[in-house]
Amino acid sequence: MLFKRIIEGKSMLNADAKNISPEKCSRRRSECDGCSEHSTILEEMMKMVLLGVVLWAGVTFGSHVAPYPLNLILSTDISHPPPMYDYPFPSAEMLRRLPPVTALHTNRSIRISKLEVSMLERLEINLQSAGITPKAGSAALGLAIDGSVSENAMHYEKSSMTITKASQNLVYTRCRRYGLPNDECASFISTLNLRESEFGGECAALERFTCHTNKMSSKYRTFDGSCNNPVRSSWGQALTGYKRLLHPRYADGIEEPRRALSHNALPSPRAVSTKLTSNLDVPNDGKTMALAIWSQFVYHDLVHTPVRKTIHTNQAIRCCGNDGFPLSPRYIHPSCMPISVPHDDPFYKDKYVTCMEYTRSVTTYRGDCTFGAAEQVRNWFIYLFVLNYSNIKVLMSYFMAQLRQQWLGGLDVLAVDIQRGRDHGLPGYIQYRTLCGLPAVSSFQQLSDVMPEETIEKLAKLYEHPGDIDLVIGLMAESPVPGSLLGPTAICIIKEQLWRTKAGDRYFYSHQDEAGKFTKRQLAEIKRSSLARLLCDNTSFDRIQKDAFKPVSESNPIVPCEEIKKVNLEAWQASTEQPDILTRTNNWLKNKVGSSGNSTK
Repeated sequence: MLFKRIIEGKSMLNADAKNISPEKCSRRRSECDGCSEHSTILEEMMKMVLLGVVLWAGVTFGSHVAPYPLNLILSTDISHPPPMYDYPFPSAEMLRRLPPVTALHTNRSIRISKLEVSMLERLEINLQSAGITPKAGSAALGLAIDGSVSENAMHYEKSSMTITKASQNLVYTRCRRYGLPNDECASFISTLNLRESEFGGECAALERFTCHTNKMSSKYRTFDGSCNNPVRSSWGQALTGYKRLLHPRYADGIEEPRRALSHNALPSPRAVSTKLTSNLDVPNDGKTMALAIWSQFVYHDLVHTPVRKTIHTNQAIRCCGNDGFPLSPRYIHPSCMPISVPHDDPFYKDKYVTCMEYTRSVTTYRGDCTFGAAEQVRNWFIYLFVLNYSNIKVLMSYFMAQLRQQWLGGLDVLAVDIQRGRDHGLPGYIQYRTLCGLPAVSSFQQLSDVMPEETIEKLAKLYEHPGDIDLVIGLMAESPVPGSLLGPTAICIIKEQLWRTKAGDRYFYSHQDEAGKFTKRQLAEIKRSSLARLLCDNTSFDRIQKDAFKPVSESNPIVPCEEIKKVNLEAWQASTEQPDILTRTNNWLKNKVGSSGNSTK
């Protein structure tokens, strides 16, 4: 039921949440204190479910089961293996044009790229000396906190950056110069193995390692997700790359953000956001804000993609000036990918802001240890939180930023989502639509099978071709399927992801054929749990409606917390003389509380 609610819950609120008036903002560009129409916490919650769709759309967390065709996932027949959605591979004739690429060539490219990465040190020291770092309460600091990155992830980022630059070098020196297009070059480069390079050992160790028998037979998952899959021990592990539904699409085949089919620049994410959002809200009075908050919890429990910091000085990166203008070229870090704000922006035109913060995501080794397109890293939130004490201090800054009402000041959440999709190399909406079994389209009018005419007209004014439409925008533009708040492509993608989340996790709570499985009695108790009970147990609430995801009504009245069903933990009581870990923990807590109470008397 939870996942059904998530699928149905795209939006509960509309533009009424935009409650910050321009009068509250200073006209001085450097003093605008978070007064963006999209910068409130409430607005972020409203967009949350679709924010989750962005990442769910291009990646699959923790499952790594071979993908089935998504149109089959929507039916009951998923017994047939899927077609492969590969890059176009160079033809035999084209391959004959290419000279052989040996270890000599790949190692030379790596040496060149290592020199490039080392040269970043001077730039990063200059940025620090010049004070080009995020200020307290700024949008850049907000993004850095939201995408906090561990030391291990930054280590892999440095290696990955080197390999990515080496891949770009190979594309231009061993492929493009012989007439192959970027996507075919990327496919060719991805056949070149890293194992003979200096990064081969580390990549192989990350990809494959031996799990001890006690881990494979343990009733509990490992803290980093390793050893979940008995054959591929690294699948689903933190600090590894996401699995994609479709191969990434980059302008250069490796890392540069996607461009329009005409090779022109895509429209500004901010322009797309402001011109389309008034048409894309789907208000729903049958849901409460609890749905958005819980969906955000589920989203962060599944995926977390950290953002880059400086490689050599370990600082958060700033990509726009304090005055809202782009930085001088000499102060722009290569990891910057700022969002351009149009001069006629309805909110920012009077504030002279033309630049919005965005720093690119951390990348890691490709799963098959090859050269090729950049792959973003995943990082479980629980792993990130308990990693070290410095992260606790970062979290304190996060909460203080919220209390000062400066969190994500001046950011448009939807524009950031669009930019993140381009950063991650997500193909356009049309390709996912086709993957889900909908007809291929070559004109905007052909979108009328799933989109209203007014929305299509606005899309046609923003994008040159339907193939240019960003995934998250296409998903939001689709008319809802009857009984849902999402269109067919979004439902298709989310349903496939949720299926993988269950099928690819041998510790999923309902599985009955794995170590640590729950008994029937325990499962029955788990199903008694509810958000209402959770709120009663952990807040000062003494009354609440039984279904916290729905507003109060005659069929869902407010009742005392005593009437909300509780989970009976006796179902986990060990039947042997030796108490289980839950019982031992409870006994320890009781003794601790008792001894503390006695000591105060």
